[in-house]
Amino acid sequence: MTEAPSPSKVPVPRGMILVALLFYIAAAALVAAAALPDDALAGVPRSALFSYALALGVVATGLFRKRRWAWWGLLSFVFVNIAFLYRGVLQGQNQIIGLTILAVLAGYTFLPGVRRVYLGR
Repeated sequence: MTEAPSPSKVPVPRGMILVALLFYIAAAALVAAAALPDDALAGVPRSALFSYALALGVVATGLFRKRRWAWWGLLSFVFVNIAFLYRGVLQGQNQIIGLTILAVLAGYTFLPGVRRVYLGR
């Protein structure tokens, strides 16, 4: 009878590695954007950019370390961004690409193998 591998020996899913790397890149871009002059920020406070960058970096690190809270953090990120993009749709903006990407990401996080790594079930 084969024994199930321990959770520490289960590798991070490749898709989550890609998501975490993209989160790190986005966090770096937000920090770089915070260095722009005030008129280029369109009224967005620098503290909001830094806070969002910090949150993305923390979630990305948690995804690499296979933390349960990072899985929930990723889902929170997805659903909050879907809400903002949907608001844009209601204002007549075309948000199909962004909504599609977020829907695929949400679907991927619910795959049984990915869920098992982060939630243990």
